[in-house]
Amino acid sequence: MSTSNWNFTPTVHWPLSGSVTQDISPSLLFRAKDTEVETRVLREVASYGRQIGKLSEVLLAVVETLPKGKLDEATRETVHQLQVMGENIKRIKQGEKVLPSTVEEARAMVAELRRLYPEL
Repeated sequence: MSTSNWNFTPTVHWPLSGSVTQDISPSLLFRAKDTEVETRVLREVASYGRQIGKLSEVLLAVVETLPKGKLDEATRETVHQLQVMGENIKRIKQGEKVLPSTVEEARAMVAELRRLYPEL
């Protein structure tokens, strides 16, 4: 058996080692009753990301109309995280860096910036 044309180039992906892409096929993941319709919706109307984006926009608009005291602390934090996600998506689309999504992440970022740039 000749191995001269045999090309063994394994790809190893360790946990948290980099980007992950996954094709989300309606027929495999969601078991849609009509995969043709589902596929056409994704191709011709809106991707899952666009659909979720519109739902997020509407949800945030509705939340803005509520009196501030109507939401408990956990819900307010979740709404804040959704707002930050939306802002970070906009920043990525504009080629900018993302912002921290929690106060702890922001504090860590500020501490690291102060360490790197003491003149701040």
